[in-house]
Amino acid sequence: MNLSANHYTVHHDPVIDRFVQNHLDIIVAELRALLAEKLDAVLLAGGFGRGEGGVAQTGNSFRIINDYDLTILLKAPFVLNYRRYAGPLHQMAKRLAYRLGIKQIDFSVKNRSMLERDKPSTVAQYELLSGHRVLHGLPLEIAHLLKIEEPLPLIEGAVYFLNRGSGLLIAARYLRPDGSVSAEDQENFIIECDKAIIAIGDAILIMQNLYHYSYLVRLQRIRESESGEFLGCDAVKPLYTQAVQRKLNSASSPPAITDFSEWWFEIRQLFERYFHQYEQKRLQREFIDWLEYSSIIYKAWGVSATRIFQKILHVSPTAALFRPRTWREIRFSQARALISIMPLLLFARSQEGLKQTYLDRAARIYRDPVSGHDEQRWTHLVNRYLLYYHPAGAAEEIATRNH
Repeated sequence: MNLSANHYTVHHDPVIDRFVQNHLDIIVAELRALLAEKLDAVLLAGGFGRGEGGVAQTGNSFRIINDYDLTILLKAPFVLNYRRYAGPLHQMAKRLAYRLGIKQIDFSVKNRSMLERDKPSTVAQYELLSGHRVLHGLPLEIAHLLKIEEPLPLIEGAVYFLNRGSGLLIAARYLRPDGSVSAEDQENFIIECDKAIIAIGDAILIMQNLYHYSYLVRLQRIRESESGEFLGCDAVKPLYTQAVQRKLNSASSPPAITDFSEWWFEIRQLFERYFHQYEQKRLQREFIDWLEYSSIIYKAWGVSATRIFQKILHVSPTAALFRPRTWREIRFSQARALISIMPLLLFARSQEGLKQTYLDRAARIYRDPVSGHDEQRWTHLVNRYLLYYHPAGAAEEIATRNH
């Protein structure tokens, strides 16, 4: 790779590029050793694939802020190869993340036809196809898929709220009983809160058909966008700008937080306001509260065998296909169940206390008659949700803590 022409961050610093490249070389070498002739290609996606990755520098040392997102393409027979290597790949990702000092490495396992056949219909597909680089193997034949920019489905904005609302739950679990956050958790706390702010702007861009795979382009578009029908949209723009700048430039000053709990509640309230507006516009119906929304979304979001199959392949290679345990638990990894539970847990928490009716509904969806006082119930339900949502990385780490 010519580092003078290809950069992994907005800094365009060859020293940082070599640092990242060394990590990627190690990862690809391990993948080639494990998969051998079964490996078709390795694609770098996410921020680093777009040249917008996050790297922090302290003196002469560097540290990865974002995750590494890699798509692994396997050769035929795909299902058999997937079943054989899913577990080892999951273990490799955890081992390499620890070895390289990275919070998380995400492996998404697919085959070439999954990417070359259909036009992208999700943010994940669109960003992968539009902003990846090939680390091993032949390039994708996707020029025909990217000739026409088609609007992303509005459901993708709802998925943004789902994912980043889940991040706000992670941030809430970092809060200690006195409302503070430990020094070692503060960086991740800020990152999760920033992602929630960015999700608001990204969802607005999707609604206005202005979304772009590059943060730099989205930043310009959100500044120039009209407020439209979103009340108070202009208030989001400076917050979005600051959050994106912190994401792209680790040298940016962190927010001046004097009260972590207060800051979290301010973001949560902003998040709720725009989530509520977005979903009423997308669904073209009003709903009073998140209890009503939970019922609406659970019934409206259908599930088919095909979508379940695709979901297993998309999330992560953490479970082999067709095992009974996988199929028993898959309804909780389906977006319709997760998106109906997440708002109940996130918006159950307010400065006035916990809403017991929200906790009761979440427990019924889980079929989990959890006991204890409301704080214990909320923590138990959130931990369980996070392990279903993303059984790795920050979600797994905070959900399995003893406190």
